[in-house]
Amino acid sequence: MAVVSFDELRTVEAMSDVPAYLDFIDEKLLARLDADAEPVPEVAGLRVARGLRASFPEIETVEALQFVCDVYDDVRASLATVLGRRVADRKLIDEATAAAVGHNADLPFGSPAYRTVIGLEEGGRVIVGPLPRPQRPPQVDVPAYMVGDQVTLFGPPDTAKLSINAMNAVHRRPADEAPIVTELVETSGQVPRWGADDEDSKTPIMRNFLLACQNIIGCFDGTLRFEDEARGKVYSLAESKRSKPIKRVPGLALPDGSHILRGSPLPLHLFDFAIHLFWNWSRPEALCYYVPKLENEEEAAYFCALIAAAERRIQDAHPTYRPGTVKVILVFENPRAIFR
Repeated sequence: MAVVSFDELRTVEAMSDVPAYLDFIDEKLLARLDADAEPVPEVAGLRVARGLRASFPEIETVEALQFVCDVYDDVRASLATVLGRRVADRKLIDEATAAAVGHNADLPFGSPAYRTVIGLEEGGRVIVGPLPRPQRPPQVDVPAYMVGDQVTLFGPPDTAKLSINAMNAVHRRPADEAPIVTELVETSGQVPRWGADDEDSKTPIMRNFLLACQNIIGCFDGTLRFEDEARGKVYSLAESKRSKPIKRVPGLALPDGSHILRGSPLPLHLFDFAIHLFWNWSRPEALCYYVPKLENEEEAAYFCALIAAAERRIQDAHPTYRPGTVKVILVFENPRAIFR
């Protein structure tokens, strides 16, 4: 185990591109992770957790890692800004909420004098609540592979068995299934969507993320297979009516302690988004992402910039790629976004 000096701690703190990530991986831990990681000589400044590349040589290639780092450099300043604002905004919201408690103590909720954080402003920005002049969003063209009822099941894709079962969901009928259910499923002609879930409700262990990447590739190219030797059973993908995987990435707030670039942890959402795009760029149906936990339009604009940067980089490497192929499903699960 490496010994970290005080000077090394100061260097790591100074080089952290996204200060908000130090709330999750503090300076001392970051320095230890950096010291214990292995360098990638072909990618300047990148260090990867020991043994990770040896375990996933087909995923963690030099080209894939360089792509991730290039995309990060394109958007890191914007990410630092939006996460810095998120931290500051939450502090303002907490302070305003605390201040309102005493003011509202003897007021009924329906009183005009009752205070809430809705409408809270700072520096010309509306922190919570509707914008003064809301804009009508443009009409979105739904790709053919996403047309239909959006019946979605969620589950992590980090084991082959679970991934295969999710892909074969429409074929997995309980013995006592009512005939009407079977009839409805068959006559609908549809299959469920599978939220292939790398979202931050799961522990962010990078080996699981890379296994998920590997398994999803196998789902799309039809090669995923699992042999359960203990039970003498083989799991394979159905020939037809497979579920449609939708890649669900982590929220913006989490860092990736397994990939450290110039002393800074890469963003977990960016790594997961970019590595999936790198290996599935030629499959449009694989490029529908489920994006959670955006809090406002500034964060949405950041994610839009991330998509654009990644698509430019992919097109540079593969001229036949068409920007705009990436599609996004957003879930509004934060009060700041809902009240917008």
